[in-house]
Amino acid sequence: MPGPPLAPPRKASPKGLRVALWLDEPLAPADATVADAVGKAALMLEKAGAVVDPTARPAFSFEEAWEVSAVLVHALIGLGLPEKIRERLANREHDFLTGDLSHRALQARGMRLDTQDFGGIEERRRRLQGEWARFFECFDVVLCPPAPTGAIRHDQKTPDPHARVIEVNGRQRPYFDLMPWACLATGAGLPAAVAPALLAEDGLPRGVQIIAATHEDRTAIACAAMLEAMGSGFKAPPMALA
Repeated sequence: MPGPPLAPPRKASPKGLRVALWLDEPLAPADATVADAVGKAALMLEKAGAVVDPTARPAFSFEEAWEVSAVLVHALIGLGLPEKIRERLANREHDFLTGDLSHRALQARGMRLDTQDFGGIEERRRRLQGEWARFFECFDVVLCPPAPTGAIRHDQKTPDPHARVIEVNGRQRPYFDLMPWACLATGAGLPAAVAPALLAEDGLPRGVQIIAATHEDRTAIACAAMLEAMGSGFKAPPMALA
């Protein structure tokens, strides 16, 4: 079913663009190279006339957004799984403490979600949407990491994805730490664009996630276009040219 028509972009240029900068979270720390990319994008917009606030946040926690989104995603995934597999994953819920926000714990809770529990978590999702709506009365876009790190090497030798790891700031982190930043927007049904911001020392690009209000996809895209016009558009990494 098609939604309402998309609104025009709030701004066609950086001048007066109201930007909230969300650089890091303890739950899913961003690598310094990613934080540099997001910070660079914010600085470019600010120098061109945007108003950047590095402390503004909607009135909910990052953890709340992650929990709601992950549980709903895994409830949906569970619908497509054979019953025995879904039950096996759901039965793992008892292995975790209440409040455990690890991916494996939220996966189990999503697999077990029944009609009553769905109503409760859907109500939490609607509250997130309401807080976002209030937030976007004061800001046009949010700049944040799209993921905690840049492109990773694929690990096909470790069959269990929960046993895989990524490296963030020289330390190993769970593989599924790749998800929470993306869930910040998608869990509430918000549009988001990811624009290239810089090439890191490893020769791979780092990007910035641009989140806009509901049905304001064109505002996120317009912000990405502003950054491209100021020189941060796509540049092929050296490995692609070798």
